[in-house]
Amino acid sequence: MKTPSYPIQIGGRTDVDSVSRWNFDILPEGIIAKGFDEQDKMIGFVATQELTTKAFAMLREL
Repeated sequence: MKTPSYPIQIGGRTDVDSVSRWNFDILPEGIIAKGFDEQDKMIGFVATQELTTKAFAMLREL
């Protein structure tokens, strides 16, 4: 999903029943939030603003 005023990319599983913990990188260029399961495997992510360009690389990590 992208909006003109605040672009956002979401990938993988980001629901409360799947994600055990979140890791947030909050930068001037935007936010990257990675969701991890109970085995500490990344299962989802959210990227905003200029950092949406990293979405395809994170999608390959899933």
